[in-house]
Amino acid sequence: MKNYIAVLTLIATLGLASTTLANPKTPQPPQEENLEIILKAEGILPASDKIVKIPLKFSEIPKALMDQLIDSAKYSVMIWSDTILEGDYHAKDEARLDKVEEVRNQKGQLLGYRLTYSAEAWETSDCKYDSQHDSTLAGCKKGRIVEIGFVSTDMKQSAQEKAAEFF
Repeated sequence: MKNYIAVLTLIATLGLASTTLANPKTPQPPQEENLEIILKAEGILPASDKIVKIPLKFSEIPKALMDQLIDSAKYSVMIWSDTILEGDYHAKDEARLDKVEEVRNQKGQLLGYRLTYSAEAWETSDCKYDSQHDSTLAGCKKGRIVEIGFVSTDMKQSAQEKAAEFF
């Protein structure tokens, strides 16, 4: 009887594990801050340090900096044609900057900016979309493709924190 229960427990555990692995939308437990891991790996943040994110109002960002941040977001969106847009999605060429946060170390030193940017998009898997005629998007699910990235203060280093995803 003990062996029977042990086998059933093992089967149930493996079943739950395979379901979780097969379904990427299954909620996962909180992890270490992604951006922190990336910045440490890039040598921007010492291994023992932590980051502090400070939300910025667009109206408080100097125009020259805002232009650079928008350019950085637009450049990142161009990469979508080799990633998410190879799947069942169509996006408008216009990207928008949705959120900007300063990224500082624990001593207050500015390391760069965390950018959230997006573009209007359609999921085309369940509709009759013809890439030659945008009017066929009318029957497709409309949403946005959203991505989160980081750019250094000198605008020379960038990293993707959260891959582009359709919402």
